[in-house]
This record gives sequence, C-alpha cells and structure tokens, in this order.
Amino acid sequence: MKKSTKEKLAQYDEETQRLVEQWLSGKASDTKTTYLTYLILYCERVGKTPSQLLEERTNDYKPKDGETASESLLRRKNAEREFQTTFNNLESELSSGTITTARMIVKSFYSYIGLPMTKADTTYRKSKERKFRDVELSESDYKALVDAGDYKEKIRTVWLAQTGMRVGDAQKFKVSDLTEYDLKNLKAKKTPMAIEYLPEKTMGREIGERYTFLGAFGIKLLSTDLKYRIEKEGVEAVRNQYVFQGQSEGNTPLSTVQWTAMFKLLAKKAQLELNGKHGRIRSHCFRKFFDSTLQGKNVNRNVVYWMMGHRLEGTEDSYFQAQSRKEELREIYAGIEHYLTPEEKQIVERTVIPSEVTEQMANMFKTITTLKADLEEQKKNYVELKADFERLASLHTEEGQKRMFEGIRELTPEERKNLKLPKSTKRNE
Repeated sequence: MKKSTKEKLAQYDEETQRLVEQWLSGKASDTKTTYLTYLILYCERVGKTPSQLLEERTNDYKPKDGETASESLLRRKNAEREFQTTFNNLESELSSGTITTARMIVKSFYSYIGLPMTKADTTYRKSKERKFRDVELSESDYKALVDAGDYKEKIRTVWLAQTGMRVGDAQKFKVSDLTEYDLKNLKAKKTPMAIEYLPEKTMGREIGERYTFLGAFGIKLLSTDLKYRIEKEGVEAVRNQYVFQGQSEGNTPLSTVQWTAMFKLLAKKAQLELNGKHGRIRSHCFRKFFDSTLQGKNVNRNVVYWMMGHRLEGTEDSYFQAQSRKEELREIYAGIEHYLTPEEKQIVERTVIPSEVTEQMANMFKTITTLKADLEEQKKNYVELKADFERLASLHTEEGQKRMFEGIRELTPEERKNLKLPKSTKRNE
C-alpha cells in the first residue's frame, strides 16, 4: 500500500520532523502538502533525509582549516553543480514546469536552514573581501543627518530610525496602510502612532503581521510631506500612493539605490565621514541605531525584535498580537521616544504655490520665451540694417560719390547721338 506524505515524514527521526515542520509553519494547508511532497521526492531521489541534506550542505559551505579562498569557492561550485545535475537528469521523466517547481521548493528549504543555493558561491568570498563595515550611528550623527535634509529627506531618515523597519518593508508601505492616521485632517489618531506592516520573509519563513511606532516628530514630518502632496494631487490620489515615492513618474516606491544615495548625500552635506573612512552608511544603519538605542535603554529584547520584524521563538509571537499588548508597547515606546528624536530644528518647508498661479506663471514663461526669440531675431535684423545704412551713408560723401562713379567715363557727342533708348522711354515730340 502506498504511504501518504505524512506517513513518509513519520519515518524520519524527531529532529528531522521538527526541522521540516518549522520550515512549513505559516504556510497554507495546500502549500504545505505540495512543499512536503516535493521535498520527500527529492530526498528519495538523492537517498538522503532532510537532516542529512542539512549536514551535507553545512559541510559544503563551512570554511575548512588551511583552505584557500579559491579552493573553498571551487568546492561550493561543485556542490551547486551537483544540485543542478540532479534536476537536469529529470528532464526526460518530468515536465519543465514540474522540475522548476521542485527546484524552487528545495531551494527554499536550503534557504530556511540558512544555506541558500542562489548566490551562495560568492557570499563567503565577498565577506572576506569586504573593506568597510556599516557605520554605527551616534545620536549626534543622527541629528546632523536629519538637520542636513529637506522635509522629504527628514521624514525618510526619521521613519527608519523611529520604527526600526527594514527599508524593504518601508518601500512597499502605502499611505492607505496608515491605519492610525487621519489623512483628511493630517493628524495621527494616537501618538505614538502604530505602524502595522507585514515584514519581509526571514530565511524563507513567513513572519506574520507586526507593528512598530512612529513618534510625534516623525508624525509632524509625515504630515508636512502629505500636505504638499494632497494640495497638488488630492486626498484620494495620495491615499493610494506609496509613503515614500520614487523619483520616476507614476506611483513607484523609492528604490534601495535611491535610499542609499540619499543617505550618502546627507552625510556629505552634514560633513560627516560616513562613506568609507569610518564605515559605510546605508539604510540598515538606522535599523541598527533603533536596536542599539532601545536595548541600551533596557527595553526588553523581544519587544525590540517584535517591532523590528524579527522572528521570535516559541509563543512570543502570539503574546504580542493582543490589542492590550499593543497599548502596553505604545506606553513603553512613549517612554523612550525622545531618544529617537533629534533636537527639533526648524523644518525647511517650501512655499506652496496655488495651481492657478502656477498655470499663469507657466503661460508667462512661454510668452517671455517667445519674446526673447523675437528679440534675438530683431537684433540680427538690426545688425544687417545698420551695415546697409553705413554703406549708403558713405555714398553721400565726396569720396563716396567718387568711388561710386570710378571707372565710368562721360559719353562723347557722337556716342550720345547713336545711343538708342527703349521705345517706352522716347519722348513724344
């Protein structure tokens, strides 16, 4: 009798079963069945258990004593090639779609145990070649960066520092996701304001919904940005936009490259040496600043990790889900919020010009451009006319008239007599 998938899983030891169950946690029932089926089929194909895959993968990727970087890289490449060969050999037995699905599922298992198949070949080598580490921001660094920015750069900087979110989570956050913000009246319903979000996967595992908080200073900066956008595009249009809009046209989020470029520019404007000499600055530095600041003020590590979107062990996840716990965490955050708030400096705001005035200014600019082109043409004509005038004026002088008749002699009486004029010019006698 053919064994079911669960029965096949039961044949493994308890450690292996626990490993697979953790890998499948958070996935839908149908997804669990599909993932488990393909993993077991792969294990049967290679003749190994999931635990043995883990042990083998660790041995393949763990640096060996006395091994050069080139030897280590070659060993990992061979392991990757062997993995790909296993699926290539199935091309005559299975459809390309089935093989692609199986490969993706097995890769996700390797990612879960911390040894991803993709880009693994260069991970160790790059870590050895890394020249700069992420800079550890001090409170004075943070304040200088905020002070150096305009209102858009301020909210981006303060958001990451006050929420502890990954930049990937901040990128996909939309204005409509601000459940505790009154967009029409441009104010928070509660302060600190809860920011509810779904973190990115960590090591291939779903984390589930989380919440962190944005302090009063961050809310003020956010309101400044949203006010300008609403005046230009309207409330409903802004509601569907990303909180952090990209620089390209359309509703696109600010890319990771644009975030990093902005922070490097801020560091330069603030005259901080954060671009190589003492480390590198990027968005993750503000996440580390959030972590170190809160734990440095004796905030429970699990509370900090919850807000940052880290995966918690055991039943800690469900413990924080209750609404009562959210209010407790709001109180905790309110007590340490000022450590994440630089001394407030006057926000550099731009003057908002009504759309009617903007349109009038655009028309005036077009008119001025046209007049300028006409003026240039008239200047050109003036130069030509002036040259003609000077030539004509010179003919009125004695010397000019002499030049005009130079080379022309007076006709003799005989020549005049023989001169025939056109009929139309003869006089009537």
